[in-house]
Amino acid sequence: MTIFIYLFGNLVLPVVLLILGLIDSTKDYANKIRWIFCPLPIYDVGKGFYEVLMNDLKAGFGVDTKPPLSTDVAGYYLMSLIISIPFYWFMLFLVETRIISTALNKCCG
Repeated sequence: MTIFIYLFGNLVLPVVLLILGLIDSTKDYANKIRWIFCPLPIYDVGKGFYEVLMNDLKAGFGVDTKPPLSTDVAGYYLMSLIISIPFYWFMLFLVETRIISTALNKCCG
């Protein structure tokens, strides 16, 4: 099950947003939807790799490119990843120490 979550977050979401960004009538939706997925670390990793790869491909064709960690390339995704990782570590700690399951058992019976 976990592999499907990683594949969806890392492969499917960036490709769907790429396709939505190519169509003129859905370009605005793609720009808005991408910020909804930014708190997901796996999406940030996949989209950051994609942006760095596209930047490198542009450099191969002689187009002016920007540094890979600039905010125009992968900087926003890296910042989102750095901000969201402590939250997910804290959630993992709560799950692993069974604090959440204990609290749910007391609350819901």
